[in-house]
Amino acid sequence: MAQTILEDLKLQKASAQKALENLPENFSAADLLEQVIMEEDIKSSLSDIKNGNLYTHGDMLKMIESWSA
Repeated sequence: MAQTILEDLKLQKASAQKALENLPENFSAADLLEQVIMEEDIKSSLSDIKNGNLYTHGDMLKMIESWSA
């Protein structure tokens, strides 16, 4: 499963650089991937909101909790 996730993950240089800015000096590859995925999830949710797909406060809390799991 992890291999499939890695194969499907396409990084843009800007996304990776932004994720690196939010990480401490010493971090693992898993930390970097987690940060990139979380930022992509946030971008996707913002896009949903802009497109009129609104979420309740409870829905957003569930999404945020799932991102950090």
